[in-house]
Amino acid sequence: DWLVFGSPLPGQAVTNAFSLSGFDIFAWNHPPTLARYLDAGPGTWMSQRADGFLHNLGGVLLVPGFPVPLVGLAGLLAVGWAAALRPLLVLSLLLFWITTLLFPVATTWGTFLHASAPVQVLLLVAAVGGLDAGLAWVGRKRGWTRPVAWLGPFFLGLGAVLFTVAGITAYGSNAAGTETRYADLLGRMDRAGLAVDGSHPIIANHPIWISETGRIPALALPDEGPADVADLAAAFGAELLVVDGDHASWPAVLADGGAGAACFEEVTLPAPAGTGADEFRVFRVSCP
Repeated sequence: DWLVFGSPLPGQAVTNAFSLSGFDIFAWNHPPTLARYLDAGPGTWMSQRADGFLHNLGGVLLVPGFPVPLVGLAGLLAVGWAAALRPLLVLSLLLFWITTLLFPVATTWGTFLHASAPVQVLLLVAAVGGLDAGLAWVGRKRGWTRPVAWLGPFFLGLGAVLFTVAGITAYGSNAAGTETRYADLLGRMDRAGLAVDGSHPIIANHPIWISETGRIPALALPDEGPADVADLAAAFGAELLVVDGDHASWPAVLADGGAGAACFEEVTLPAPAGTGADEFRVFRVSCP
């Protein structure tokens, strides 16, 4: 952070609390402000927090690791206040509610997801403990004489194997496919005579894939007007813009012919490998 942004402190954290859209994270000339946030009104504030709560609970905790997190939530009723788990429970509640209430928009773009490791650990431990307590209760009710302490971890282990085989394989396949698309894109750009050697950063709506695939610097495309994006390009010496599909108002905003639209000249690339549709649009960034 210090090398890239000039400070080791998370300076954007407060600004993220005033976001009205996830695209505000990439703002250049028009970052979120308190005045704009207050103008949105209570209805927007409540809706944001409802969306953040549902995302954090369902999209981050329950769905990706189902059914283990659901079992863990039930297990918290049985073991959640055990002395050994109490610090982890307090930390998990703080992380969940701070991201939900203070960063309701940013959290739908990954804030809680990237901070949720302690919560995931809590739910996993609670799931094992809860199943163990539940099986012990059933054993007492039915008069079992042999211990079945292995049964709870076995059920969770089976769920973990299913998640690994299905989920991780799917994630890996999807990432490999995206990397292939971007490697093909960079090759097509090179054949078209465009500079993809890292001498200039490339503005993109998925900059991480440009950077990861080509090992070149990339800038995030803000949801702002052409004049603002041209200003971003001038500030960092960027000469190319890559838009993968649609990105908020881009690239449709160029068709309006507003201020700065003339700075963007679309480049025709060689046909992509394979038979799929070409979702990339590439523009040279240069103002007359």
